[in-house]
Amino acid sequence: MALIVEDGTGKSDAESYLSVADATTYAGKYGLTFSGTSTQQEEALRLATQYLDARFNTLWLGERSNEKQALDWPRRALLDADGFLISSTAMPQALKDATAELAIKARSETLMPDVSDPGTIASEDVQVGDLRVATSYHGGRSQFKLYRKVDGLLRDLVLSGARVTRA
Repeated sequence: MALIVEDGTGKSDAESYLSVADATTYAGKYGLTFSGTSTQQEEALRLATQYLDARFNTLWLGERSNEKQALDWPRRALLDADGFLISSTAMPQALKDATAELAIKARSETLMPDVSDPGTIASEDVQVGDLRVATSYHGGRSQFKLYRKVDGLLRDLVLSGARVTRA
């Protein structure tokens, strides 16, 4: 089945924010490899898009452009970091880059693995002066992986506790 890429029109059957060709180009620009057959690459792009929508669903700034679109993007009522209105048909480059990063990772790891023993926090020790944080876990440690580069790429597109928005 051919990959259906969102183009900013709010497709009701879109499966990815990025095409295989664009993901391959991104990988090449940064010395990365987007390996696999075209079918495997399409699967990786679907998984990356699914991860982004699941992880950031309630955190995206703005609103979905229409109620029938399959994915969280495109969005409307969205300002860029400089306060300029982003078109409701725009697919931000940061979103495409994050999709490529995750698709490349999806070829070698599970983006959202099941957690058999997440552990619980047994104790926390927080100190403000000279900053100290100590956390002990009982029964294991959280197995949720953070993708810092993806979070960094998307920082201007998602809600943040430190961000103040003017109407």
